Parts: sequence; structure tokens; C-alpha cells
Amino acid sequence: MERQQPEGAAVAVETDAEITDLEEAIARHDSEWVLMHVMESDENWQPLRGIVLTHSKSRVDLSVELAKQPLRSTLSPDAPYRPYYSFFAMPFLRPGESEEQGRVRYAAQRAAVLEGRRVEPGE
Repeated sequence: MERQQPEGAAVAVETDAEITDLEEAIARHDSEWVLMHVMESDENWQPLRGIVLTHSKSRVDLSVELAKQPLRSTLSPDAPYRPYYSFFAMPFLRPGESEEQGRVRYAAQRAAVLEGRRVEPGE
């Protein structure tokens, strides 16, 4: 049985907060815990883009921030499904990518975000 993504899960949201690509968030917050409010996910429910709510060396800080967020039950029944995603930011290999290619790609992504440039998906 194929699981269907809730309606609106990949729709852009108007917000003052910056919506960030997952790979950019990983490069920007290397070796930290990150809490992201997911705005877009792929067909396998893997987060693609979202709003970084907080990042910290301590996982506990994410729990504190998550407790401040509204409960799903308090939202309108027709509100789009926007889950939260907590993760430890570290490089990963893409399918078909060698370890060396992954290191080179990640170093370029990390350098770009540290210079204030945006990281394009697939860069």
C-alpha cells in the first residue's frame, strides 16, 4: 500500500523566516543538532526544505524549542501537514557518489555557506 503525502505538504509557505534547503542547513550547522520545521519533503517523506528553528551542540536545546511550537491538535483541521525534523548535521553520500566525491562536494558546500553564498540543491 502506497502512503500518500498529506495535501499541501510540498506547498511553499509565506513567512518571514528563511526557508533553507536541507543540505544547506547541514553545511551551515556542521556537527550541531538542528530542529527544522519541514516545508517540503520528497515522495519518501525525506525533508527537502524547511525553516531552521534552532541549532545547538546540545540536543536538549532542541527539545526546549520544540516545546514552544504549537501542537498539531491546536491547528485548524485544514492546516497543511508540516512536521518537525531534528537531526545531527553531518555530511552524507548521495547515491552513486564515492567517498572522495562526497568530501569534495561537502567542502564546497560548507565553504559557500561560510562565505554567505546560498547552496543550490545538487551543488
